[in-house]
Amino acid sequence: MRIAGELVWARPAYAQVPLWNAPEVNGNIVAIMRGPGPPASGVTYAVKLHHAQIAGAKAVVFVDYDAETTTFKEMPAVLPLPDGSKVEARVPACLILAQHAAFLQEGVIHEIVYRSEILGGYQAGIQTGVVKIPVQERAKLSKQDADALMAEFLFARRKEKDVDEAEFSLKGLWQRPADVTEQVGTFKSKPTRAKDI
Repeated sequence: MRIAGELVWARPAYAQVPLWNAPEVNGNIVAIMRGPGPPASGVTYAVKLHHAQIAGAKAVVFVDYDAETTTFKEMPAVLPLPDGSKVEARVPACLILAQHAAFLQEGVIHEIVYRSEILGGYQAGIQTGVVKIPVQERAKLSKQDADALMAEFLFARRKEKDVDEAEFSLKGLWQRPADVTEQVGTFKSKPTRAKDI
């Protein structure tokens, strides 16, 4: 079995409530952290899966703690929720270790590929596989669109720089006069108008 889609991190990360970013999750693969850990009360995989399915996820990647505390068990097709109701697993779910979570890239196409054979050492019902990131196609922009995008980026960066310089200048006003004099000697600032801030 192979499932492909854009990866989106759940917000909140533990999916303990309905997902705040459900529109982004809809039709995509969602990554959800295990936990939270003590002293907070834990959230079951059933609750996490329920919230992912309500948001419209096509698959779920659970990010578990590292190998020393992880045990691999088969996830049943129907899981109990804390209120006594049950949630049926309608989408594929898999588990990766936290040490590999850094490889997951939000907004990028990922593939979950399950092996057809069961490897030795695992109980019946557990499938192994990989989460992989295929080479992404580069967006092809016309020269005009690329120039417009670069101009937009440079304009936004200049505005950020002007705001940063204005904030630095304002911070200096709260210091003793001697400190302000020293700063003016080492800091290059340009005059800003009130409407630019």
